[in-house]
Amino acid sequence: GMEDAILLRKGVAALNEYIRARRFEPLQEAASTFERVRLQMPGDLEATLYEAVARELLEEHERAFNLFDEVRRLAADPTLKSRAAYNAAVSQLRRYSPESLDRAEGILRGLIETHDTPPAIRLFASATLANVIAHKLIFWKDYAGTKPTDPAALLNWQETARKNVDKWKAEVENILGPLAQEVTIG
Repeated sequence: GMEDAILLRKGVAALNEYIRARRFEPLQEAASTFERVRLQMPGDLEATLYEAVARELLEEHERAFNLFDEVRRLAADPTLKSRAAYNAAVSQLRRYSPESLDRAEGILRGLIETHDTPPAIRLFASATLANVIAHKLIFWKDYAGTKPTDPAALLNWQETARKNVDKWKAEVENILGPLAQEVTIG
């Protein structure tokens, strides 16, 4: 109804105020406002998406991810679904763990491969996928597994870890190369 539309607009205004001024209070107000709209109108996926954005900016990553995931699962509109999926992946990236990087990678690859993902979101998803893969370098030991004590096994472990790092570096280059050609400044 009209009251919910006004409330949603109030939340968007508060979110915009936070973006302009980087003040915490409008961001908290935006999150609360979007939550009220979402609870009053459970099918309003726009309000859910906006609340998720505000929650992510508040560093409430798990809550934001769950809201993004809800929109991603329930939205019929491919653009809304893609926006939610992209933001869910970013939410996972911002958690900085090997498991969350793997989840972000899966979501982003799905977005890139889905034919109805809008081109702009596909472009952002590709760039973010390169970022996710680059972050794996930080966690190379986690991906390599337990470091063996046996000298022969240790050499194999080191070689496998080096191959993973080289593979990730090559994949980032393979993603970014075509992106640089797609993006034009003009």
